[in-house]
Amino acid sequence: MITASIPYKNSLKILLLIFLLIFFFSCSHKKDIKRDTALVKKPAKVIVMPFKKITSSLEKDIKCNISDKSVVCSYPDTTFKQIGRQLATDFYYALKNKRKDYHPVMLDTVERAFNTPLKNIPIFEIVKRFKIDYIIEGFVYKFVEREGSEFSVKKPATVHFVISVRDTNTGDVVWQREYLETQQELSKNLLNILNFFKRKAKWLTALELSEMEIDKIVTELP
Repeated sequence: MITASIPYKNSLKILLLIFLLIFFFSCSHKKDIKRDTALVKKPAKVIVMPFKKITSSLEKDIKCNISDKSVVCSYPDTTFKQIGRQLATDFYYALKNKRKDYHPVMLDTVERAFNTPLKNIPIFEIVKRFKIDYIIEGFVYKFVEREGSEFSVKKPATVHFVISVRDTNTGDVVWQREYLETQQELSKNLLNILNFFKRKAKWLTALELSEMEIDKIVTELP
């Protein structure tokens, strides 16, 4: 009986720890995020441009504090352009649903207005036509796909990108943040417990991981 009770007590301790972590993170999650509202004038009309893979010409204007600035992508450029458009669309809907102080313009609406693909439209023409206050841009360093399935992986997905908000009147970047994540299993990091349950204990694709990051970014915008 004594030897049998030891693992039982250990299990209770683990369960108690999990419940305490859930309580702690749920409480901290409910706190209002402090924003420097002076950075962006509200209400703000914005456009979210397709995310771009980092190049040497783009990198000089980006503040990246992570030492590993290598560019790694699991997809060829033509395929990634479609992914970059999808990420911008996800950002648009997240803004639309979560923030009343931002009024995003959809890329499809821009193309219909000019009757031509987005790549053929100068950004200043978009700004002028739709009276855009700020341009939101995403710059991708890493978009590494998982190796395996949603329940078993050899290598998890990794995403690393920078989001910037540019004032169309001055051309200045008024807000910029970077985001890097490699998905981890719960046993390696109990602090990821909220993400563990949000993700339904599944291994996400690089796109799914990026979409979850975008939801978080939208709440952090100034």
